Amino acid sequence: MDAVAITSESPLLEVVFGPLSVEQDGALRSQLLELSSLLTATARRLSGRAGLQGRGLELRVSRSGQASIGSSIGTGDGTGAMVDFIVELRPSWYYGTKTGNPGFEIEVEVLVDCLHTVDHRSMHRVLGHTTTASSAQEAVQGLSDATRDLVKLATERPVADWTALGADPT
Repeated sequence: MDAVAITSESPLLEVVFGPLSVEQDGALRSQLLELSSLLTATARRLSGRAGLQGRGLELRVSRSGQASIGSSIGTGDGTGAMVDFIVELRPSWYYGTKTGNPGFEIEVEVLVDCLHTVDHRSMHRVLGHTTTASSAQEAVQGLSDATRDLVKLATERPVADWTALGADPT
């Protein structure tokens, strides 16, 4: 998967949203840049990184052509256990076929390192939810809401509380 930081001039947002006027692009991009700054600042606060390459919100394109806008705040609890707070906006056709109707999914996830006695060598999804939107503007507003929720999740509890969810039940 390739990831490109969203800047004031690139990449082309149409790959996720479909055709946009210059005005629509500018309005959406402005909101995305604000969210990117919020994610980067939160990652710094947690001594972590934001995005696949530490640059905040990114346009992600896979070899299959699937495209999304997302980021994650990756951080640790000081013992080597890691947690990823993830937010992603995808067109509704991301996992299937295009319907011709615009639609978007916004997903929030929290993944933690496996700390079970028998290490599964994976991360466990300890929280996740998806919302939908029917327009590009509604999708970016949903991404904004989801990102702000994610920042609360990442900052209102100690990271160790999250990583403990990957341990054996007691």
